[in-house]
Amino acid sequence: MKLSFGLFLLSANFCTAEPERDYGHSFGNIKKQLIQTKDFLENLSVVKNAIQVSSNNDDDNKSRRMKTKAGKSGKKDKKTQRLEEKLDTCEAENAELKQPSLLGIQTADSCQIKRTITGGMTSYQLVSDTVSDDTYLFADRPSVFEAKIPTLQFIDGFDEIFGDSPPNTGLTLTSKDSGEDIGPFVVSFEDANLDNSGVLTYDIRQSPNQKDVLSIETVFVGTDSDSVTFDNCSYFIDNWLKRWTTCPICRTAVALLENTGSAVTCYVACIGIVEAAGGGPEDPVADIVVTSCPILCDAVFSVATGDIINATNICESASLC
Repeated sequence: MKLSFGLFLLSANFCTAEPERDYGHSFGNIKKQLIQTKDFLENLSVVKNAIQVSSNNDDDNKSRRMKTKAGKSGKKDKKTQRLEEKLDTCEAENAELKQPSLLGIQTADSCQIKRTITGGMTSYQLVSDTVSDDTYLFADRPSVFEAKIPTLQFIDGFDEIFGDSPPNTGLTLTSKDSGEDIGPFVVSFEDANLDNSGVLTYDIRQSPNQKDVLSIETVFVGTDSDSVTFDNCSYFIDNWLKRWTTCPICRTAVALLENTGSAVTCYVACIGIVEAAGGGPEDPVADIVVTSCPILCDAVFSVATGDIINATNICESASLC
């Protein structure tokens, strides 16, 4: 009875707690959630171990009486099973901590949209030699994450970052002639190239839906030129940071997490291991990996004994590679 009641209290307190509504919380609060989840798992482990001891202690008279009584009604065993299933569900739900979606911002003092028509096919390029040295990153709410990386690093890693899924990008521009704001246009960045003279060129394309809302072709209306120049150009680039920068940290951390011994101790050690694999407690990219600690630990300790742990596969399951 006490064991079932203990399970009930754990499931009730942990599963029915109201989620925080503070949309300004930081990764530090996510770490606190991980620690709270770890404490819950430790308490859960104690209760489950007590149940196991109670069930296996055939020499204990009280245990035999409880088992006999439970066997007559069949209700207690089923109730305990239901509570354990509920706790397992809670454990899984709390492991699915939300990772922030990140957007990148680049700016340029001036830029050009160039049009090329070949064999009846039209292609476009976004060209600039004044793109900002740094690309700024920010997360969607409730996270207040922000960081910056060198734009050159972004360009060099473009193919690795996006692969076969080019990013959607919002463009806001100012007419060089009239000073009026143009756009916003939504395009996809198909390719990126930075030449030796510092000119950055994006091959851009629009889907039929993006064209229907506002076609890039409208910038050429009223001009005989296939190149139009703009001032104050801003590029808002779709989510792309996580897998590119988090994958190396995740793979390094997984190789160390398997040495922690159990999922519970893995939860405890994961934050420190991930931060050590990254740039320390102040590394914003390591903070992103930290939010996936429950998923990583569960994956590591679900691998059958004797099987080789594939760090890349585990990190891919957490959307970090």
